[in-house]
Formats: sequence, structure tokens, C-alpha cells
Amino acid sequence: MKRHLKRLAAPATWNIKRKSTKFIARPFPNGHSMHLCISLNVFMKEIAGYAKTTKEVKTILHNKPILVNGRRRTDHRSAAGFLDVIEIGDATEAVRVIIDSKGKIGYIKIPAKEAALKVCKIIGKKLIRGNKQQLNLNDGQNFLVTGAEKYNVGDSVVVDIKNNKLGEHLPFGKNATVFLIGGKQIGYLGKIIDINSEKVIIQLQTKDREEYKTGKESIFVVGKDDHPIITVQ
Repeated sequence: MKRHLKRLAAPATWNIKRKSTKFIARPFPNGHSMHLCISLNVFMKEIAGYAKTTKEVKTILHNKPILVNGRRRTDHRSAAGFLDVIEIGDATEAVRVIIDSKGKIGYIKIPAKEAALKVCKIIGKKLIRGNKQQLNLNDGQNFLVTGAEKYNVGDSVVVDIKNNKLGEHLPFGKNATVFLIGGKQIGYLGKIIDINSEKVIIQLQTKDREEYKTGKESIFVVGKDDHPIITVQ
């Protein structure tokens, strides 16, 4: 496992200064794609401004409860990725990691009632013994499900990160509310209005409500009926 990363080689989604120091803290391996996550060290110093040096970051992590998706983190290289919830100091402040309209990793403050909720994308599934399905989510989590409800790759699910339980199912399909995680319109919300074999046609939630075509890999379902389940902007 590589432990170092040069600033100049860091993903374009990282909103960092490229020529300040030679190296930057690489996030530990996790379920998120490299361009959709960042180490807590970089997040706390260069994104959120909670600290100025790595030493300060380490001190905060060891003296204050810093939770990522409900689990305490004490290593400055721990990862925080797209839609992860970070709670700082006894849950007095909760933020969600997002991608902004410039394609950069950022964060937004969220209400306390949302600190227990996260939306995850299904990136794989398989049948196991007992007629159960294992759902593989974009952040590395796996859940076993039973019953008649059909989950497909590309759908999303709401996860109760406090109790580690699945909540509402958000299918990929017409009228789904989606967040774009790639392409020219990265960081925008929209609604799926049509799907063909190659592209998905989305009506963007902008002033002109223009239409945009993109690939399925750039789409992350976050709600339905023109409303995201959680705060994403």
C-alpha cells in the first residue's frame, strides 16, 4: 500500500494548493474512488480549516471525538468520501462531504436530524446461501437483504449509520433525483427524464432547466420526485 502522494499528482477534485509542499497525506484504502474521497488531514487543514498543521490535526483527533459515519477516527490518514457524515466534538457540529459545481470536494453543514442518514450507491450484488442478496455499496459497506424487493446495481439506498441499518430504497429510473459526480455538469442536481442504451437524459435543476446527456457512471441517485432525501447542496 502506498503511503505517500505528491501534491501535483493528487486528484483534480481535491481543492488544494499544488505547490506548497511536495507531499500530501494519502487517504487509507476505502470503498470510495480516489477522486471522491480525501484524508482527514487534508480535509481538516485545507478544506474545512479546523487546523493549520498536521500536528494540530493529530492533537484534535486524539482529544476530541471525530466521527466519520458514526465511527470514531484517530488516524489523520483516515478517509472521508462523497456523502460521508463527519461529526466534530461530541456531535456539536455535523457536516457532509460533497462535490461542488466546480468539481471540487467540499462540505456543507447539515441539521442534527440528518447526521444519522447517508445515501449510498449500489455498485454490486450477489446471491448467497439462504436466498439472500449481498449488496455492495460505494463506500465499502455490504448489507444482506431478503424479501421481494428488487435491488439493482445503480440504485441507491438510505443507510442509518448510527444503527447500521438499511432504510429507503431509491431506484435508478425515470423521475429519480440524481446528483452528478462526473462530466461537465459535475456537482449539479437533476431529474432523469429518459434512459437509452448509451446515455441518460437529465433535466438539470438550474434556472433554465436545460437537458443534459451523460453516462450512468456519472449519476448518483439521491432522491425522487424532484427532492433529494438528504441535504447535498
